[in-house]
Amino acid sequence: MTRAGRLLLVVAAPKEAAAILRGVGAVDVPTSIDWRGRSIGARLDLVVTGVGKANAAAGTALALDTSRHVGVVSIGVSGALPGSGLAVGDVVEADRCMYGDEGSANPGGFLTIAEMGFGPLSDLCGGGNGMDGMSLVASAVPWSERTGLRPLRVRRGGLATVSTCSGNDALAHEVERRTGALAEDMESAAVGFTAARVAPGVAFCAVRAISNTTGDRLEQTWDLALALDRLALVASRLS
Repeated sequence: MTRAGRLLLVVAAPKEAAAILRGVGAVDVPTSIDWRGRSIGARLDLVVTGVGKANAAAGTALALDTSRHVGVVSIGVSGALPGSGLAVGDVVEADRCMYGDEGSANPGGFLTIAEMGFGPLSDLCGGGNGMDGMSLVASAVPWSERTGLRPLRVRRGGLATVSTCSGNDALAHEVERRTGALAEDMESAAVGFTAARVAPGVAFCAVRAISNTTGDRLEQTWDLALALDRLALVASRLS
């Protein structure tokens, strides 16, 4: 198929990959971490990168084929930030993805690497200090049935990509205050910035099913099985 027809789905963990394959009916495809893209349907490819920014960036760079892919979708599970109003099982469709904790923790407060003069893609995302220089606009997810998403509850908003998950209240509130994001994950911004650098003509989207709340680890609410079921539904609705 020509470039105009395919999406590259970028997923971190094998359990997330298994849910996506179940959703698209491609259960015989391996779910092991492998930075080579695999076809999982007539218009979908999948790469399983492993968790974290470095894995996500490297896997995206290797699997993304500008002659084959019209779009890249970072897809998986994430944690809801405290003031988001999201419940476990809800879905976030990103309008922007940002690096949430790249910078310097100083006595006077946190400085982003953009504020330090090292914005990650200032030539592509417009530059600026603070989160402006750390954020990338995300395209709308190409739902095949925009009006038929039930039982999915979808919110559009920001995703903050972090290296350290918010397992205490202070950090969760700080990430939320700093970024304005609805949820945090460990890959989406890395996928988006990599795609923007290596294939600037290819659209970038991000979609995440909420698997847990953030904040005090002992007080968090988790339902990974529900989030993976929602992820399967998300995958089934991608065009």
